[in-house]
Amino acid sequence: MIVGLSFSTMAIAGSIVATFPVFYVAFLEEFHWSRADAAFGFSVSMITFALSAGLIGAMVDRWGPRIVVPSGICVLCLSLVLMTGIDSLPKLYFFYGVFVALGITLIGFIPTSTVISSWFVKRRSTAMGIALSGRSFGSVIMVPFAAFLIGLYGWRSTYLILAGIIFFFVFPINLIFHRSSRKVNITDVSKEESIDWTLKKAFKEPVFWLFCLAGIFHGIGFSIVGVHQVAHMVDVGIDTLT
Repeated sequence: MIVGLSFSTMAIAGSIVATFPVFYVAFLEEFHWSRADAAFGFSVSMITFALSAGLIGAMVDRWGPRIVVPSGICVLCLSLVLMTGIDSLPKLYFFYGVFVALGITLIGFIPTSTVISSWFVKRRSTAMGIALSGRSFGSVIMVPFAAFLIGLYGWRSTYLILAGIIFFFVFPINLIFHRSSRKVNITDVSKEESIDWTLKKAFKEPVFWLFCLAGIFHGIGFSIVGVHQVAHMVDVGIDTLT
């Protein structure tokens, strides 16, 4: 149930981050902003992801996913509603770069990884892989769905529709089905996993810094290609939905 819940949340709400490139095209067409100025909104969101990640991880440890994730869904939905009022670059930077990004972080990789890790010892990697694949799976559906809605109703109405879908489906299932993690049998835990890891201990481990570097380079590669690829394909004559 927990894996399915996490997968569904990532697929429907977490994949909102992947829809930015199609909205980006709509922003360029309506406001005629430079690509650098418009894309900076996504850059601000990356900064928000980075700065809020540690705090949100601590919130999950302190209050648990049953409080943090539904709260994050509310933040995300409210932020998507605010996005309908964008008419300037500062509003884009503030509403998307800060609020939408904060909502996504509150429901995204950090809470999902924490929840799955606390529920599973055996087959943890399998459970984690399935749960986190929800964002990619959802993107396959949500990105063209967003493009379809934009073509039909416009980008402002599309943000409202997406907010409604997330609030009326993802919010209640997280509120109802999240539970405290099960008690782990100590015989199932390896010596490494039984260590009481602190931030200070993690800082001394090379693998911690390798993960940080991997995250940095992944973020750079994803942002450069992901944000601009739809706009580029439109430039060469391919329809946005296609």
